[in-house]
Amino acid sequence: MEYRYIAGSSFGKDSMASILTAIRYKEPLDAVLYCEVMFDEDVSGEVPEHRDFIYKAAIPWVQSHRIPVIVVKPERTYLDVFYQKIRKSSNPLLIGKYNGFPLAGRCCIQSRCKAKALEQYAKKHFPKEAVKYIGLSSDEPLRLQKLAPGQISLLDKYGIGKEEAMEMSKAAGLLSPVYEFARRSGCWFCPNASERELVHFRKHHPELWNRLLELGKEDTATKRFNRSYTVFELEERLSKADIRKGF
Repeated sequence: MEYRYIAGSSFGKDSMASILTAIRYKEPLDAVLYCEVMFDEDVSGEVPEHRDFIYKAAIPWVQSHRIPVIVVKPERTYLDVFYQKIRKSSNPLLIGKYNGFPLAGRCCIQSRCKAKALEQYAKKHFPKEAVKYIGLSSDEPLRLQKLAPGQISLLDKYGIGKEEAMEMSKAAGLLSPVYEFARRSGCWFCPNASERELVHFRKHHPELWNRLLELGKEDTATKRFNRSYTVFELEERLSKADIRKGF
């Protein structure tokens, strides 16, 4: 089968609502394309609760509507990028060090792992005239302006904003549990994660949090996990935040 209409999906609320919109309005949809970024060869980069939702609820539901789900896993993992040594730099002190933690707002994991893998898959398997549905809501004008040729927002086409997208997904029983403690779905090692997300993650997934603490001991170019703190500073901060009201 040739896939001409593909929904790119993270299975977050907006991309899930985009799939629901395609089905509701009988828009052509040949396949759903999902990219699972990996921490290492065995451990997913998805927040565990969201990964369970994807494989146990979202994918089976899409497939029950006779829509194929294509799962792409990048060749490069988070650790591959983290441990890549710097060969060239205007700062000679950085040469030979590991890249380290990705920079907040300029995440190289997105570009070097996810985007590259999706681009390579599309070139190999989809026709040039293929249309890709992007999960952007109608109230994101700046992001909508940046859509590339061949990319369409069904949510914008039908005037569906973020709140309605949330309600659509929830009403269908397809709202990821990640929204109970996070404002968006994202990798568990994301430098843009909120304090609330990090508190939840540290408390419920200590084995993964400890992996980040171990990485913090390496000789890296970037020392901070996010814009403000190293993982060790976060460990101290989050241990206090964990007992504050609201976390």
